[in-house]
Amino acid sequence: MSKIGFLTDSCSDIPQELADKYGIEVVGFPINLDGTEYVERKDFTNDQFYEMMRKAQGVPTTAAITQLQWCEIYERYVDEGYTDLVHLSINAAGSSTYNNAIKGAEMLAEERPDHKLKIQIIDSHTYSMPYGWYFCECARKVRNGGELSTCVDELKRKLDCVEICLAAYSLKQMKKSGRVSAAAAV
Repeated sequence: MSKIGFLTDSCSDIPQELADKYGIEVVGFPINLDGTEYVERKDFTNDQFYEMMRKAQGVPTTAAITQLQWCEIYERYVDEGYTDLVHLSINAAGSSTYNNAIKGAEMLAEERPDHKLKIQIIDSHTYSMPYGWYFCECARKVRNGGELSTCVDELKRKLDCVEICLAAYSLKQMKKSGRVSAAAAV
């Protein structure tokens, strides 16, 4: 019998209620704000983070989830008897997290060459809830009896059609980071 896991990173912005409902594990990114290291989704809620950002002297910086972290997560799925793992990652062009996931899977294969876990690592080619939403839909369909390969193929087709436009709500953070001058921010 198949035991299927769904894994993504916190950039997917999947609300915890949906992650719980569809059995999606969401791994938080490390974030540094004014010299303090936090882990997204573990150390604060989104609302708390935005408040922290408003009060911060500097701008937050993030780091990629490492190869070793992914390997340890994959090992846990092996130990828990999963047969399949669908891992949807933040845009590979904007973060080394995707490549770290690939390397983490390679590390797993070296450390446990006889493991049976089939890992599909997918580059979302995008950011935020657009890939989170399609991932929820994929997990929902599989959890409701859909064939894994069909649902993953549909996920990939939908991701190929995503285009995101971002706009700043405020230039305050861009001014703090030096991306725009004080005059331009006004």
